[in-house]
Amino acid sequence: MDTPATVPALTAELTDLIRRYLGGNSDALPKIAGRVLDLRDRVNDPKGSSREYQDALIAAYDGAGVDRKERQRIQTAVRYHVNRLQETRLSPEERDALELTPGTFQGRKKKKSEDIAAALAAAGFTPGTLHDDPLTALALAVRLLEAVNAAPSLAHLDLVQRTTARALVDKIVEHAESAAAIAQGDN
Repeated sequence: MDTPATVPALTAELTDLIRRYLGGNSDALPKIAGRVLDLRDRVNDPKGSSREYQDALIAAYDGAGVDRKERQRIQTAVRYHVNRLQETRLSPEERDALELTPGTFQGRKKKKSEDIAAALAAAGFTPGTLHDDPLTALALAVRLLEAVNAAPSLAHLDLVQRTTARALVDKIVEHAESAAAIAQGDN
């Protein structure tokens, strides 16, 4: 199958493939994944985080008449095939340069949890300090947040990471306000 020459042509083909998948053709999933990677190549965005890429993908799903809930389900199924294709299309060096982690979703999730636990341990957090010594826990939280605030890479996160960071910051603010109210005796 030849790759269409333009982004609109790729978008139109993705729309058709998504419609076929919705019609019961599960063989369309690997083809959708292939076209997703072709689209990323066409817009020179191997990680799929640019506005141009996202707009084209949204247009493909909109063109196929896919609602938001169904879109998430399909994208999850396609992601598996995208990851497999990336392992065959990209060299290990290219995957490393793009910070694409091989393996299953569960494996990556486990590694992320382990990385977070290691970072907390390095900062001095242990289960005992979190529950038995609130002053130490708060002091360590301040140290962690100061480190994040000083990190210049925070401003360079892609759109999805920025959205996730914003949600985490909102949670931090919520918990900080709760802790401040308790410390002031308002609770």
